[in-house]
Amino acid sequence: MIDVDRDLYDDEEDDFYSYVEAGDEVDYDDEPSFPFEIDESDIDEEEVIIPQVNNIEENKVVSLEIEDDEDSVDSSVTVESRNTISDNSNSNSNNDILTQEEKMRYFSDKVISAIVGDKSIRRYAIGKLLSSTNPRLFRDENFIIFSVIYNYRDRIKNITIDTEFLSLYLDNNRKLIEKSSGYIDIHAYGEVEGSEALGYISGVIKHFNRLSGMSDMSEAEFDLNFEKYLVVFKAIEAQKIYAQSNQILIEGLKIGGKHLIGFDDSHNYSRRKLAELEGLVDMNQGTGFTSMNDVLMSKKEEGKKPTKISDFDKLEALNKHYGGFYTGNFYEVLAPSKAGKSKFCARVCHTTTVKYANNVTVWAHEGGNEAWTAQMRAIHFDYTYNEGASVADKKFGIDQDTILHDKYPNQDLRELELASSIDLASNSDYGRVDFIDRPFEVETFLDEIDTSVKANNSKLIIIDYLQLIGSSNPRMTERERISKAYKSLLSYCKKNNVAVLTPAQYKQDSIDALASKGDTSDAEMRTAGGGSSEVFRTPDIIFAFWASTADIRNNRMKVLSVPCRFNKPFAEIPCYMDLGTCQFVSLEE
Repeated sequence: MIDVDRDLYDDEEDDFYSYVEAGDEVDYDDEPSFPFEIDESDIDEEEVIIPQVNNIEENKVVSLEIEDDEDSVDSSVTVESRNTISDNSNSNSNNDILTQEEKMRYFSDKVISAIVGDKSIRRYAIGKLLSSTNPRLFRDENFIIFSVIYNYRDRIKNITIDTEFLSLYLDNNRKLIEKSSGYIDIHAYGEVEGSEALGYISGVIKHFNRLSGMSDMSEAEFDLNFEKYLVVFKAIEAQKIYAQSNQILIEGLKIGGKHLIGFDDSHNYSRRKLAELEGLVDMNQGTGFTSMNDVLMSKKEEGKKPTKISDFDKLEALNKHYGGFYTGNFYEVLAPSKAGKSKFCARVCHTTTVKYANNVTVWAHEGGNEAWTAQMRAIHFDYTYNEGASVADKKFGIDQDTILHDKYPNQDLRELELASSIDLASNSDYGRVDFIDRPFEVETFLDEIDTSVKANNSKLIIIDYLQLIGSSNPRMTERERISKAYKSLLSYCKKNNVAVLTPAQYKQDSIDALASKGDTSDAEMRTAGGGSSEVFRTPDIIFAFWASTADIRNNRMKVLSVPCRFNKPFAEIPCYMDLGTCQFVSLEE
């Protein structure tokens, strides 16, 4: 530890604080804490035992038994006695001599002091922190203190959080202490009545008293301290993630029941942990409680408003019915195999990028990126030369297979298509398509999507198709994979205000039954999508493609209304289709 001006420290409290230096060695036998693990169900309101407050001595706590936590991280750490930075007016001027850990602790103390002290800032600080902050963001005693306040966020007006309440709460609700043992060295706090756990609780109480006596601050000062804390916190946690990723890359690391080693494991681990870190410091994750006023006000925020990003192109009947594609909505198209699901999605992708200049993330799991690109090129050829052209000026259509296998009927068409594809790839007026080319597994697919959406600024996610999702867990059934994938994707769609489009494959007889009955109440129909009813229950808007054998020979199909969350029933829509050139045109009867 570096030498620090002793005026910055409170020597009286040395025995109650410890910390882990950034360079300390940690041997993980289980998944590393991030920065520590806490199952929020463990501190669910229903499980919390409300203390019956009686008169007790401030630093004397009744006996507390600590049970072993099988889920906690088994780690060996080098611990030093730490001094606590006091609330000194000269502290900011000396921050440049503090380590990152010490800076983080200083700003953390400042933030938490604003919600435990009887100060003018208290209501503002409590409102801001309880509405947007996860307790996992804090460490050491501050994590415990804030977790208690967080648990009582809906009753804070009726309950005074003081040392007496805190002592009884920690005595009655042991899981909070157990979950802390993975990242706090209880031994450093000394024993009380022969118990290290009671010594730790006494240290928390003493810390609470110290924070209560810190000087007042303005709202602006609070915001500044909180912002500085987040900056340092992210820097420290990112450093740990990179160090662990490097160990996986070079030496390997045992996490849970898995041994991670090599580039792929290192890459996946760092992406997942950085995504967790980003979510942890995201001040928009909420508390689980939302007032109607908050909902109404959030609708006024530009970033949360549903925005039109595309339309159904020449399926004008659907444009009139739905208005187009909007962010925050989950769209699904049902059809049998080889009925044009992927080609319809490629059409939507082309319209979104070329006509509306919005970026799209595509997971072309079924056909692959090359086939998808060939479909886009076929669509763009027709768009380039035939859009608005007279009959005499129209060019022959070029289909996907012609492009993939270089089977152009003549050199002129090859050159025309080449010019069209160059325009599709290089025109700065168009949006971008970002393909995800990674294993399609339910455990990681949202991380991959999130990375692409943020890097590409995508407004639309197309997954072809979600029923094909796999799992790294061989014991997970198809129904479980599909159900989890649909639910997770819907949540992501709403939270990030992006649109989702995915096809779903159904057998011809299932679509025939839908066409004849006009509903999806039949149990066989609802479970035909991999055994999961989430295929029908989750999406906001669903429609289906149906065609008889005779219809297909005549390049005809019908679009069917499917009961769903935001269902707006409509009559059958007759359409012209050309699967070779990905044409879908609604016809007037």
